Amino acid sequence: LGPNGGLVYCMEYITKHVDTIIDMISARIQERLPNSRPYLIFDLPGQVELYTHSDTIQSLFAKLIARLRLRLVAVQLIDAHYCAEPTNFLSAALLATSTMIRLELPTVSVLSKVDLLGNYGPLPLALNYFVECNDLDRLLPFLEGNHAGGTSEMNDGTLFALDLDGDGYNPSSIDVQDTYADDPDFQKARKRRRNTRFSKKFEKLQGLFAEVVDDFGLLSFLMLDISKAESVGRVVADIDKCNGYIFTSSETSNANHDLFQCAVRGDAGAYNDQETILTITERLNSIHRQQQQQQQQQQ
Repeated sequence: LGPNGGLVYCMEYITKHVDTIIDMISARIQERLPNSRPYLIFDLPGQVELYTHSDTIQSLFAKLIARLRLRLVAVQLIDAHYCAEPTNFLSAALLATSTMIRLELPTVSVLSKVDLLGNYGPLPLALNYFVECNDLDRLLPFLEGNHAGGTSEMNDGTLFALDLDGDGYNPSSIDVQDTYADDPDFQKARKRRRNTRFSKKFEKLQGLFAEVVDDFGLLSFLMLDISKAESVGRVVADIDKCNGYIFTSSETSNANHDLFQCAVRGDAGAYNDQETILTITERLNSIHRQQQQQQQQQQ
């Protein structure tokens, strides 16, 4: 079966014996939390076959909701380094949208490992563009073979790193005298590749991916920097609001507590997204400036 096929088989086996698993979970809840509201976390494998080629996950969730009266929310994590490669990001966005539609659950999409984003070179567009995930067709000019290595080519042949603060270019140019970018044979081969039938079909396919994601309009991301407690807290607060946990009254609160006040309290300090984006962007720009200075010193 292979590892992915084995996982599908295991999930089908679990679904057939889900009543036994639910009884075990109920017994553990009564043992550990007899008078409290349980908060359950199910950590599922990331293999796409479980969500795109099988209905076992949906069946499992349906039985959990019916038996345990759970309010489930799906949290899907997508690595932030996909933002550095347009084709990977378009594929991840399409998969995330497909998963949201098939699971039919409230979903929080998280762009994880943003603290490592500086290791993957400049982004083709501003970071908030990937967070908002709108107008994905703007990524098409940056597909592999059109703009390689996270750079854009100006009319004079000089390469510039893309500006993470906006859609323009970083004013500090990169000296490419010793790179293949100035090689006439390389440029000719690159041009031939762009004009091949495969490249044109590939770009058309990526355009259709972008169109599907934009048409549904379901996808946007929260950023997660695991090294920052504020970032983790912001994601947890959004999840708690999405599954309704934040609206449940505690033993010390008024039973008639206004739900709107609960929502405001949950949002307090949790949605400084623009501030976070600017902070991360500044950090990435600092890393790229240091890399450029090192390149210039080596030359």
